[in-house]
Amino acid sequence: MTPEIYVIKVNTPIDENTFQFLLSFVSDEKKERILRNRIQQNADNMLIGEILARFMIKKTFGVSVEEQSFCLDKHGKPFLAEHPDIHFNISHSGEYVACGVSNRPIGIDIQKIGLYKPDLAQKVCTENELAGIESTSNKASEFTRLWTQKEAVLKMNGTGIRGDIKNCLENFNVDSKKIDEYWLSVWCP
Repeated sequence: MTPEIYVIKVNTPIDENTFQFLLSFVSDEKKERILRNRIQQNADNMLIGEILARFMIKKTFGVSVEEQSFCLDKHGKPFLAEHPDIHFNISHSGEYVACGVSNRPIGIDIQKIGLYKPDLAQKVCTENELAGIESTSNKASEFTRLWTQKEAVLKMNGTGIRGDIKNCLENFNVDSKKIDEYWLSVWCP
């Protein structure tokens, strides 16, 4: 199955009534995490990501929202307890929320292009990747593309950036797409 990918642009805050209604569809643990977030856009994006994943699982696999019990593995990657054959991943950055679902493990990452930080690039990129960044006219964009690819692979593996971020792209060809001033990358082998 080809992964289903959805990207939503969220450029206005969720009104309080809608926010409270959508919160009723998430677990108590997720509610606490969302409500602890002091930046409203981040809280909105976390909530929208969760609702988007539930909608996509329902649409793609026919599992009702009531049957969806999201759990976290030891690294914090969400999964469906009763449906180990359904995989999903969520990412958000700035105005965008992205979600992918598949019958295979999947990792997705979206990031807004920021400032290029050579010191950070040295820590997380291989020599070949650094040479590629240096050869481009837009170093910030190229670094962000690589970062999203790396994070998508590590999120698919369930390790997040705790994994070997420097060498994680070896032998992989991760799909990436530029959307406005953001890079979206998806890895679903």
